[in-house]
Amino acid sequence: MSHNDLQPQLTTVVNYRPDEPDWSLGEEARHRYIGKNCLYDLAAVKASFQLDDVLLVTKDCKHDVTVRLQSEIADVWAAIQGLTDKQYRNSQWCRTSGKSWVPCDAYRVITWPVEVDGAPMSDVYVKFGMSKAGKCLLIVSCHPSGDEYEDV
Repeated sequence: MSHNDLQPQLTTVVNYRPDEPDWSLGEEARHRYIGKNCLYDLAAVKASFQLDDVLLVTKDCKHDVTVRLQSEIADVWAAIQGLTDKQYRNSQWCRTSGKSWVPCDAYRVITWPVEVDGAPMSDVYVKFGMSKAGKCLLIVSCHPSGDEYEDV
């Protein structure tokens, strides 16, 4: 889908939307990697979405947020609201639990908004993309440092 195919109000959020790769070549990291340019304008994401628009869309993400980070979706949204462009890592294709592929931006959250086991948590990685209709912010990954794929 090209940038021009998106609804007019979404064009301020999307910098560009890459074409989906040929998954018959494999799903390993090298095929999922999109690049080092933000897909989504971070300021526009923060301004365009509300908490009710944010969804955790993988089982692992839901587990990591609720169990490992002892948090709720509101905490994920608060972390995203606190991000800066300097915390951007890369862009990559990520799969939802429903098996759809979503182009996502990955960021490093320097300080998590909730203490975990009574101590501050740092270096949490969050990956998010937009639903095809542009109505929801899809959180596909949110985990502490040290997990697989954090540097993909």
